[in-house]
Amino acid sequence: MTTAVRPWVKTKGRSFVDQSGAKVVLRGFNAQGWIKKAIEMGVNFIRLPIYWDEIEPNPPAGTTHSWNNDRLIQMENYVNALQAANINVLIDFHQSGWSDYFSAITGKGHGLPSWLYSDAFFPFPATSKGLSAARKDWFTNDAYLPYWYAFVQVVVEQFRGYPNVVGYEVFNEPQPGALGQNHLGTQTIIEWQAARAKFIKTLDKYKTIFIFTRQGGDLGWLNADFSPFGSTMQGYALDYHDYFTGTPAPAGWSTDTETWYPSHAATHIQDQTTPYVGTYEDQLRTLDQLLAKTKVWNMPLLVGEWGAMVSMPGVLEYQADLLRAFRTRKLSWARWALTASGGLAILNADGSNTPVADQIAAELKIPV
Repeated sequence: MTTAVRPWVKTKGRSFVDQSGAKVVLRGFNAQGWIKKAIEMGVNFIRLPIYWDEIEPNPPAGTTHSWNNDRLIQMENYVNALQAANINVLIDFHQSGWSDYFSAITGKGHGLPSWLYSDAFFPFPATSKGLSAARKDWFTNDAYLPYWYAFVQVVVEQFRGYPNVVGYEVFNEPQPGALGQNHLGTQTIIEWQAARAKFIKTLDKYKTIFIFTRQGGDLGWLNADFSPFGSTMQGYALDYHDYFTGTPAPAGWSTDTETWYPSHAATHIQDQTTPYVGTYEDQLRTLDQLLAKTKVWNMPLLVGEWGAMVSMPGVLEYQADLLRAFRTRKLSWARWALTASGGLAILNADGSNTPVADQIAAELKIPV
């Protein structure tokens, strides 16, 4: 069993800093591979999604778990190789579409294992209402804890001995389901994360814990109460997933920030057919709103996901605006995704750079 070690990068106030206290700006990608490409492009950061259903594809028998050790070793070898290249890593307990059990609803669910919703555990119908109820139950029913804690523990114990591991993200884009798009939903999710963060800290007291308010866009941040985390937010960082269209006010967060105005669809990069018509100033506007709040909380902000399809008209203008905004505010970021497959891939099928990848590689050569 590995012993937890101090990371190369930690938090200090609103900044990430190295062991000497010098400020560090983390810049890179979400990825599960492509190390040579990451080195070639000049990244210093990878946000590494870890999926529960990959690590534990089969249900436990009582308290006996059958881990996918091959996958754990594969991920550890990846982190080890990134360490050799001086690249920092965020271990992200990730879900997308919640669970394969609900793939008929979400398109392609990945994260929470399907067996979790079998009759032997926490059965829910594989319907929209079932998914909504399952999400609420996840954040309000402590009966899940023995199963999720076992998964988290085996992952943290695998990686806590690596100094290039910056920290752990408690739960990617926490969706409220039947909790509702409101302050109660936001606060319930915050309280859930706070309790789980404390568990992670018992396993690795040195690393930063990355959190959300609600969903990827940090909905509800205006009135969010972080007191469940304790008297200080030192050792924590806020993750924000920035897929904003960059269109003028009043487009953006609603006045109470519990939702998007006029709608999520109208304010987010959705597909490859809708041209980008946003501006740098409006991209900066939304970032500055959130930065004003993280200043109050005295914690760093990571833009842990952002991006658009390479086929979207205006994609290079979109990237230029975001990259300029990040550079101006010295924000840490991870583009989704360093891969040759998937909707937001930035590489060609043969692994060569698209113009989008070339633009990011050029940005990574600019000192910050």
